[in-house]
Amino acid sequence: MAEAKDVQEQQDKFLLKIGHQLGKDLNLLGIHLGFTNAEIDNIKQSNPHDAKQWGYDLLQQWTRRQPNQMQLLAEALRDVDRIDLAEEVEKYEASHTTPKASPVKIGQGKGRKSGENDMTCQIRVVTMDVSCDIHAQKMSEKHEDYDFQKRFKKQFQAIESLKPDVVNLQEIRYKKNLDLIKSLKEDNYVVHHFKNNDSDMSFNNCICVRKKGNWKEITSKHYWTTIIDGKPALSEDKNARVPAIEEQDIKGDPHGRCVGVVLLQHKELPDCKIIIATTHVVPFGKTKAIQQKASLSLADMACDIAGEDCNVIIAGDFNIFNDDRESGTFREIEEFSEEHKIREIPLKRLHIPGQDGRPYEIVTDINQIGTFTPWTSDPYSTEVFQQPLGFSKLDAIFASNSLECKDGVDVRPVLMYKGLNNLADMSDDEKDYDKYRYMFKDRLASDHFLLSATFLVK
Repeated sequence: MAEAKDVQEQQDKFLLKIGHQLGKDLNLLGIHLGFTNAEIDNIKQSNPHDAKQWGYDLLQQWTRRQPNQMQLLAEALRDVDRIDLAEEVEKYEASHTTPKASPVKIGQGKGRKSGENDMTCQIRVVTMDVSCDIHAQKMSEKHEDYDFQKRFKKQFQAIESLKPDVVNLQEIRYKKNLDLIKSLKEDNYVVHHFKNNDSDMSFNNCICVRKKGNWKEITSKHYWTTIIDGKPALSEDKNARVPAIEEQDIKGDPHGRCVGVVLLQHKELPDCKIIIATTHVVPFGKTKAIQQKASLSLADMACDIAGEDCNVIIAGDFNIFNDDRESGTFREIEEFSEEHKIREIPLKRLHIPGQDGRPYEIVTDINQIGTFTPWTSDPYSTEVFQQPLGFSKLDAIFASNSLECKDGVDVRPVLMYKGLNNLADMSDDEKDYDKYRYMFKDRLASDHFLLSATFLVK
């Protein structure tokens, strides 16, 4: 009993230290920890003249709700861009006697039969197009800072701040860029590389599995999108392609687009397995729709890959434009997903960095959350800048219906430079721009944003 009391006193002192440093980030952290605005207001009203106490009271209440879950606190602190405090929490967890969070036991709540004690485990997946296309090349020609090696180091830092289990990277072109990614990632990750074809101009995808995480890879597979028996499908034949079919207005893809796959197993719970896939489809036409469906058809191949029923997460660049979402094209994708018992995980939060006196902001209006905004090197940039950011939900994470992802997808632009464009500096020609697109204009390390989601896996 005395030992437990000492542990509690140590934790109380630590929470007091962290709570006193929250400052203006209190509300955002509270929301990420599951508090309502009313609950946060009640904490403030209980000590109206002692703002430092608010942080401590918030953390005390949270630890009563979520005992022995310091890693969740660290993740929430990272989500509100308090990396400094997240690292303190992680050091505390590693060096103190607070028990390590164990896999969650399901089956003792309402609606479950006695004896149902299924185990679940958690996996955090992030995905990002690193951007090595022609527009990125033009940006690097205009601005030396936009050289890929400099841009990827910014992306790498942003990815690492989230402590993911798995990282999907798309739109990698040129061997020197692929080698850079491998050199930075291979210290902490097992890197699986998938190429569309043998050309140096080919786009490549990577799936990176954290070495010191809770998951290990069992096997990997390399597929290509195609049509088999008149249906979108995946093939292990590296020469498989979506053919041109003139009578159906399918232009085809002679270069090929691949889907990389890794089967993972939890290190402590060997019965807990999951399939992770990366994809990057062409941007236009019926060929795109075929490649989207072919990628999603992986859900039907889980038994063949894992030797048993297995959940699937497919994350990458699906190139889903707003016109697609508003037309019958995307409805076909949704129906195809339903048939294959897989669904798109909704975007829930767009994180706007707080810098130069501007507060950190989280946007929750789905109409304002997008995953892409072009650089000015893109000839369509002016047209796109006038559209709401929410029109550009190009990147997506799809997952098996049985996978729980209660918090949805977080979206983060990765800054190349400190600070965003100031809305007060808009020229007359820029007055019609979407405010977020203007803020991000030529300030980002990639024209695609970083997506992250956390799942519970049975």
